[in-house]
Amino acid sequence: MSSLRAPRQIASLVERLNRLGLFLRDESRGLDRSDLVLGAPCTHDSRQVLPGGAFVAIAGARADGATFAQEALRRGAVLLISEAAGVRSISNLGPEAVEVPLIAVSNARRALAEASAWWEGDPAEELAVIGVTGTDGKTTTSTYLATALSAAGLPAGLISTALQRVGGGEEPMAAHQTTPEAPTLQAQLRKIAAAGDRAAVLETTSHGLALDRVAAINYAAGIVTNFTSDHLDLHGTVEEYRKAKMLLVDRVRGSAASRAAHLEPLMVIRRADPSLAPFVAAAEAAGIRVVDFDVAEDGALLLDGQRHEVALRMPGRINALNAAAALALVAAWKLPLDAAIAAVSAEPGPPGRSEAVDAGQPFKVIVDFAHTGPSLTAAIGVARSLLAAGGRLLLVT
Repeated sequence: MSSLRAPRQIASLVERLNRLGLFLRDESRGLDRSDLVLGAPCTHDSRQVLPGGAFVAIAGARADGATFAQEALRRGAVLLISEAAGVRSISNLGPEAVEVPLIAVSNARRALAEASAWWEGDPAEELAVIGVTGTDGKTTTSTYLATALSAAGLPAGLISTALQRVGGGEEPMAAHQTTPEAPTLQAQLRKIAAAGDRAAVLETTSHGLALDRVAAINYAAGIVTNFTSDHLDLHGTVEEYRKAKMLLVDRVRGSAASRAAHLEPLMVIRRADPSLAPFVAAAEAAGIRVVDFDVAEDGALLLDGQRHEVALRMPGRINALNAAAALALVAAWKLPLDAAIAAVSAEPGPPGRSEAVDAGQPFKVIVDFAHTGPSLTAAIGVARSLLAAGGRLLLVT
């Protein structure tokens, strides 16, 4: 989380939450002083509270965040944010908790997202943020897109499972969490904007959408790679999982930066995939243009119906589809496509995704990632495409 920012007036956060219909005035307290300021970020993790910061109490599946308010206060929190039920729990913690200003909200997760964006100065409004969602292929598609946009003259940062890019530099992700929680996400977007990038490609999961981690981001465009069953531990049913993914369509509204650059809000969706028909219908109902992508039988990439011969370093049809999705957006935004294609052709891909290992051995080795049945089938298909006639495939898991 970023902490080196000038103190901000808490009143402006209250105004923002009130404007969004999140502020519960009658349940709030201690906000009538004009000198109330926040000097450190907002967080929902009491262990990460910094002196002068804010603690957002979120009711979880196993514990209520309000029970950790005491620890947050010991660490120097000067503001508490909680839903109404949590306010009552905090009041029972003793006089110290009662004396600290408290903002009551109707949705603590949404408030965390908005407070984090507010603290960082809304970096997503300074960028064209593109969300990449889908069950499989998000990381590779995101990597291809960041590469393509940067080559086409729109320098793009990247936040994905496998790696991140800021200002042209690349580094692995510190933790395996595809869409970070809002405080970390907004701090990373601020880093990307401060480094001079004009766009950010954000791998956007159903968790990130359903849990409001991205609720304070107005996306410039979205890409849906595919859709099969996954993450039912969180969503319960396939239909609820689909609803979570489709929230990306609602968030494609354009930012100040994307509007200034005349980048049309778009959804990139493969129309030939019947599982994606609800996404197409939702985008069209919202008045968002749908850009198509596909791969021809001979391997040519089809960008909204236009055929392009592209040689990729990453093998297999699944990676060709990922590249087609990324390049379709570049073409639809009328950015220099030839430069983007050349960069995508040279892109080795993210680590651990169809990654070749060459140690001089007399056989081919690739490292790949699969967490669903369809993704495992696709990974095996990539490996089979590398076999010589009569060759054998050995799968090590």
